[in-house]
Amino acid sequence: MRVRKSVSMTVILLFLMSLFVAISCNASAKNHFVEKYILEFNPILQMEAGHYDDYIMPAGNPVNIPIKVKYMVSVPSIFNILPVFLKNILIYGSASISPVRIHLSVVKIPDWLDFTISCPDIYINIKENEFSCANTSIFIAAYSDAPAYPSTVVIRAEAQPVGRISNQSVEISLIVHPTYLPLLHIEADQTLKYATSNDRVRFLINITNRANKESVIRIGIDELPRDWSASLSNSTIVLPMDGCATISLDVYTSADFRKGDIGEIHLNFTVLPYPPQPDSEETPADTYNLTLFVVNPVIVDPI
Repeated sequence: MRVRKSVSMTVILLFLMSLFVAISCNASAKNHFVEKYILEFNPILQMEAGHYDDYIMPAGNPVNIPIKVKYMVSVPSIFNILPVFLKNILIYGSASISPVRIHLSVVKIPDWLDFTISCPDIYINIKENEFSCANTSIFIAAYSDAPAYPSTVVIRAEAQPVGRISNQSVEISLIVHPTYLPLLHIEADQTLKYATSNDRVRFLINITNRANKESVIRIGIDELPRDWSASLSNSTIVLPMDGCATISLDVYTSADFRKGDIGEIHLNFTVLPYPPQPDSEETPADTYNLTLFVVNPVIVDPI
């Protein structure tokens, strides 16, 4: 039994060594077939992102996304009967095993995002039939004009070939969502107008959506002088990014509005993303205020 086992091991060893010699010679199409399909090793390359906050503030601090890269070479156990130096030459092209270089890059990213890879080239020690790991980070920042829509960033890892180990690549997709910025520009044709008692005066108010998403704007009248009334042409409008609209406000003064009196009209404008999210709530940051004045002029008789 020992003799048979020894003979079998010798035959296998001679077979593998003959393959190595044949490949080294590269003398025929048959040798190319052996090299390509018998002694080409396909590594396993994996990449995963750690936990990160996918909401990112435009013009704010970058988001740190941890990245883990895993690499493994599957080598059949039959190669373990070879001397180590011979196996390394046969598989890795050298008597000693060099680390594999893995290059990270961003292959898809919106124009309004910026990124930095802390270490775009990482080196991993090769282990046979066991994963080796390395960590790096990607920092993603949003420009001030980033729209509040979810977008995809695609990261690619590429492992360089080593000896008879082929190159390999893998990609992962990350979702980033710039936060909503409730920005409005409000301008009245005039903030002060003149009227008498039992009079009507009209203000024209131009509203521009400076938020980074289509928005709904709700306009309300907070406060009027006693016995006054007012009406808005629109109390709710929907505007795209950078869209604008003009609404009118008609103010009706009371009978006791005397000369020299000043009436104040307080308006509020609440801006929210459109369509509204189920959990969206109005906050002071979403609300803008505008104060308009109506004056009953005093006529001064000439001396």
